Amino acid sequence: MVLVDSSHEDQDYPGRLLVMVGRTLQAAGLRRLIFRFGDPALNAMYSSNKTNMAATEEMAAIPRSADELRATHFSLGSKPLVVVTAGQNDSDEMWHRLQVDLLGRSSNSHRVVAEGSGHRVQDDRPDIVIAAIREVVGTSVHP
Repeated sequence: MVLVDSSHEDQDYPGRLLVMVGRTLQAAGLRRLIFRFGDPALNAMYSSNKTNMAATEEMAAIPRSADELRATHFSLGSKPLVVVTAGQNDSDEMWHRLQVDLLGRSSNSHRVVAEGSGHRVQDDRPDIVIAAIREVVGTSVHP
């Protein structure tokens, strides 16, 4: 498994007020005007009301999802795991701790920090994501 700047069940999550604001902006059609990116493809995707509604509902479901994950005591055993962390986020002490904690999901894991990358590591440093996927696939096919 490859986790790319992955969330963690113990990280802070959007509060009810933020979810309510998101739903209100969505209902008024304003959310798609507020969220603009430097990427035409992202702008097109986030100008869709369906995409924005899905993102808002995803935020609302985070607390329940985190509780469900905690209850499973999720483990990959010895299956290969690479945790890829965005370099720009790694200076945040809590984020760093949570990313390192993800390594405990497998006894066969390691972490790669994607220097110079923001959260969208697959866009900023696709070479790192591709290498991690190839590593896990290679290890899984040829143990």
